[in-house]
Amino acid sequence: MARSNKARARRQLAEQVLTISDLDALLCVALKQVASGRMEPGVGSAMATIAKTITTIRSTGDFEKRLEELERASGIGNVRRIGA
Repeated sequence: MARSNKARARRQLAEQVLTISDLDALLCVALKQVASGRMEPGVGSAMATIAKTITTIRSTGDFEKRLEELERASGIGNVRRIGA
């Protein structure tokens, strides 16, 4: 049963992942709603903060992958980093 719960959780997470285009569209809608008074500014601000955090994490992950590839290609590959 634990395996099926874990698999179900992974599927749900994968279905909920937003692309940069998705984040952009959501924030544009939020901006319009805040401007028209249909959304509280605090909610829009929270959305923007979460989106910024997501993009920062993704950028860091992309940078780490690229750095590892360069290290591997240059023969430096034994360097350990935080989270590795």
